[in-house]
This record gives sequence, C-alpha cells and structure tokens, in this order.
Amino acid sequence: MSDRQLVPSIEHRLSAVIEMNRRRHERGDPFRQMPPAVTLSREFGCEAFPVAEQLKALLEEKTRRPWLLLEKALLEELAKRRDLEPSGFERIGDRSRFFDNLVSVLSPHWHSDHDYFRVLSAQIAHMAEQGDVLFVGRGASVLLQDRKNTYHFRLVAPWEFKVGSIQRRLGLGEEETGALVRRRQEQRDAFIRNFLNRDVNDPYLYQALFNNAKNTVEQMATAIASYVPVR
Repeated sequence: MSDRQLVPSIEHRLSAVIEMNRRRHERGDPFRQMPPAVTLSREFGCEAFPVAEQLKALLEEKTRRPWLLLEKALLEELAKRRDLEPSGFERIGDRSRFFDNLVSVLSPHWHSDHDYFRVLSAQIAHMAEQGDVLFVGRGASVLLQDRKNTYHFRLVAPWEFKVGSIQRRLGLGEEETGALVRRRQEQRDAFIRNFLNRDVNDPYLYQALFNNAKNTVEQMATAIASYVPVR
C-alpha cells in the first residue's frame, strides 16, 4: 500500500479522535479534561514501532476509545497542509544553522529546520491536549514533560542488539550497519540537544526504561499499558 493510499485513513483517524473529544468535552465529562497521552522514545535499533502498534491495541481495549499513533505518513500530510516539503520532517537537525540562515537569505521559499520544528511542536502539543494519542520519538518526550496527562517511556539496548536488529531488517553488512546506527543515534541526540536543550538519554525524563534485549515486544507493551490510567 502506498503512502498516498494511507493518507485518507490517517485523516479519518485524526478527525475521529478530535471530534470524539470535542463531544465528550461538551457533555461536561470531567475525565475528558486531561485524557492520557503516551510518548515512546528509543535508541536507534530498538523495536519501537512493533511496541507502539501492540500498545495502541492494548490502550484501545483498556480505555474503550480509539487512540492515534503519530507516524511518518501523518507528518507528511501535515507538511502538505502547510506547503512544506514532507521529507523536511525526516531531515530535521541534519543541516547546520549556518546553512539554513544562508540559504534563507538567498531564497524566500526556503524552509529552515526551525520552520519544520515549529509545525511539528505545535501539532504534538495540540494532539497531546486532545489525548488518546501515542507519540513515537519526534522529541515528544521532552516537549510534553510538563503535561500531567502524559506518560513517558524509553527503549534502550546494548550495541550488539541494536546492530543485529538493523542488520536483520536492512540486510546490510556488520560494519555498514554499525556506522548507520552510530550516525542515526548521533543525529537524534543532536536534534534534542539543539532544539530542546535537553539530553534524551536523561533517565529522569521517563516513567520507566526498558531493555529491549531482555524484554519482548509483548512484555514492554503490556507493562506500559498497565501503567497508563483509564480516564
């Protein structure tokens, strides 16, 4: 299935969640004032998306409400709405500020990393306020630290596990895979440090950390779901 075919489904899910929350708020349901949201951070090479998919199903069963999973295709749709190049969200933090500032002077149509990050931050904050949403990465664990309705978790693993996981998925050589894991982790760490002035590896950001090498996808999803209260 192509990304284009996925967009209508994403739009439908987002609209349904927002509309459901609006109606419950109008009915004066006090439990809908602060509906729960979850952030899932991970080191590159950990099994975040399999965990997120199972966690979404468990939370929907527990709360008896649909949950929204923030994913790449949704970000691409948001980018299109704001006349931004969808791939820009994927490369946030890859370019230097000097390069962004230089090109923005030469081209009025250039969108800097900060343009993309403002869109991303605003949408993350809006969806967290709506609740019943699961964020994977994108700095959400740091952006939403002060929200009482949001619960933060992180997946970590030894170097060998992460390299082996990526190697199985991409079919690369060990040396090439190791270089990829190191580069992508450095980019993610730099993104949080440069845009949010925090260290994503700080354990105090999270309710709990899970060693992906010693916990199955099912174990981690079940543990996180049990932590999130029904509201």
